[in-house]
Amino acid sequence: MPPVVPSTDSAHPHPESEPLNVDPDAPLSPSNGDDMGYDEQFVKPEGRPGDVPALWAACASAAVFVVATWTIVLTNNPTSLGLFFFHPILQSLSIAMFTYG
Repeated sequence: MPPVVPSTDSAHPHPESEPLNVDPDAPLSPSNGDDMGYDEQFVKPEGRPGDVPALWAACASAAVFVVATWTIVLTNNPTSLGLFFFHPILQSLSIAMFTYG
């Protein structure tokens, strides 16, 4: 077990207090980490098969939902709803934006 207080004897210093880097001119860390652990052959592509049809299906269903909601609200005397008129309009728009995002 190493002593609690490091040795002050310069002739026989404790091995735990010795620096790991014995070359004083060597840098402490690599200059840039761009080339460390980067292999181009292991980088996976962003898209997967089926992503494009899924995007089109999600956008089409959101568009049908928005058009149907707005048509129902706007054709059924929207002024009778008061301020509630804005709720289905804005809610369907926000659902469509979340779907697209």
